[in-house]
This record gives sequence, C-alpha cells and structure tokens, in this order.
Amino acid sequence: MKAELAAWNNGDGIDLETWISCEGNFSLAVGYASIFWPAFTLFEGYILPDGVSEDDLRGFEQNGRSRKSVEWVMNPLHIAFSMVAAETSPGPSPVLNYIQLRQRSIPPRIGTQ
Repeated sequence: MKAELAAWNNGDGIDLETWISCEGNFSLAVGYASIFWPAFTLFEGYILPDGVSEDDLRGFEQNGRSRKSVEWVMNPLHIAFSMVAAETSPGPSPVLNYIQLRQRSIPPRIGTQ
C-alpha cells in the first residue's frame, strides 16, 4: 500500500485518507463495513458470525474439538477470497495491515453486543 500511495502525484505521494476520497465510493464503503465489522451472536457460549446454522456448529463440534478451535474454523474472514476480481495478489504487506486492523476492531465490538 505504501508503494501505491507513494506513486500518486507524479511520485510525490498521497496520504491514505486522500486516496480513499479519490478511489472510494459509498457502495464499497457499505460493503466493506459489513466485512470488516461483522455482526456476531453469542450462542451456547460461542461467539459466532450472524447466520451460522446450528447444524454447521454441531458438525464442527464433532471429534471432541475445543470451543476455541470451533470458533477459529467458523469465524475466519478470507479477505483474498473477497477480492476475486482483483487484478493482482495483495502480497503480504496489505494482508498483514488488514489483520492488525481486524485484531484492533473486533474484540471491542464483541464486548458491546
């Protein structure tokens, strides 16, 4: 992302907020918000994304899996799969930045729902 921002303005660069105002749109903002700030539900002590079926949960519980391992399987967001129309792979830097943002944003939301 740093390299992409630095390339703007004939190499003088651009900050992230200005880039968003140039490249973003409201439809994408709403779509990304649903991905980055998903709704969760508390079900039998599990923290799960809204819409998970009880049958799916019971399937993952089989074979004595721990509650934590069931949540790990049922809660991930595979951001690269969300961008199937992307022309290139994101590479490690944007993915790591995204993971850090998720780690900062989701725990407070879980506590407020």
